[in-house]
Amino acid sequence: MQLDGTASFDPETGTYYVSSVTLPYAAKLLKSSVPSVDYLREMTPVETMQGVPLWKPHYGRITPIDLNTGEHRWMT
Repeated sequence: MQLDGTASFDPETGTYYVSSVTLPYAAKLLKSSVPSVDYLREMTPVETMQGVPLWKPHYGRITPIDLNTGEHRWMT
């Protein structure tokens, strides 16, 4: 199975395969120059703090969810 984007669905098994990535981000709220929008969000990935990595592998995972029961079947 190949996941294109963030998720894939198998109708034969009723399983929804979700891919996700865990990364820390610093968020900043900025005043918008667009008249109909008050604020914009700026997200910057934070990989290290003073040269020390802020997270360890595994950086991403796949979680199959049984849509009939809501059960997470497994996670890698």
